[in-house]
Amino acid sequence: MKGKILGRLEVIDMADEGRAVCRFEGMVVFVTKAVPGDIVDVLVKKKHKTYFEGEVVKLHHPSPMRITPFCKHFGTCGGCKWQYLEYAAQLDYKQKQVLDAMIRLGKFEEPPMLPIVGSPDTRYYRNKLDFSFADRKWLTREEFEQKELLDGPALGFHIPGMFDKVLDLQECFLQPAPSDAIRMEVKKYALENNLTFINLRNRGGMLRSLIIRNTLKGDLMVIVMIYTVLLYSIGQEQNINEYNHPNNQLFWVQFLLLNCYNSPFFYLLLIYRDSYNDNIQNHRHIDAPILDMSMLYWYYYCHLI
Repeated sequence: MKGKILGRLEVIDMADEGRAVCRFEGMVVFVTKAVPGDIVDVLVKKKHKTYFEGEVVKLHHPSPMRITPFCKHFGTCGGCKWQYLEYAAQLDYKQKQVLDAMIRLGKFEEPPMLPIVGSPDTRYYRNKLDFSFADRKWLTREEFEQKELLDGPALGFHIPGMFDKVLDLQECFLQPAPSDAIRMEVKKYALENNLTFINLRNRGGMLRSLIIRNTLKGDLMVIVMIYTVLLYSIGQEQNINEYNHPNNQLFWVQFLLLNCYNSPFFYLLLIYRDSYNDNIQNHRHIDAPILDMSMLYWYYYCHLI
């Protein structure tokens, strides 16, 4: 059944995580990129005992509730799930999911429930986003079909279900400004200064993730997480000159220390993770004792002026 196309299925409901629901010969079919009322062809991606998982490969008749997504990354990016469906319908289906869970899982016969309260903001409503670095970006179908592949590193969100694939974001409607500008500037700074992006399979590379947090008062906190391994023992004297080489990751740690005052980052805190017992200790200086093969996470707290 895997790889088979199920023709002209009617989407009848919405499930969790933005998945739509169809039925085929008594089996539930969970599909992506569909809304209730659509008539679609579905490619089966996974077969389970009681249900299938698939994706829409052809839309025969669109639902009256279907709308055009406002983000160009929707459908590839893992950040949003519901942009095909108008917001009023989203609220109805989300409330239905809660009610179903209370009846089916909570065993309530008639649970009291007030109507769901919608948000006045359907864009730029998040106050925290966590972006991932990757040394090779995910190529969309359009990019892959180009004669000259636009390969390169990425800073964005993971492709759904793929821990090692990251979509390089050009825009995002989840968090208000200056979130987009910060993300783009961090990536630009890293590329201009030859900072390496992490390879999510072999763990090579330095830049790991970028966290941006904002408040209603306009305060900002930006965290850049960096991964590195230091190869010297406790008690061993550090000869900094031994590490001043671009191929040594300690070189890049020192590079950031020397250059952070020329960037928007004006406060830095080192959180040291002991790779043996996973204890967390806070240090303000790089000359603190460090275990062999320990992992260092450098957090840059910054406030943009």
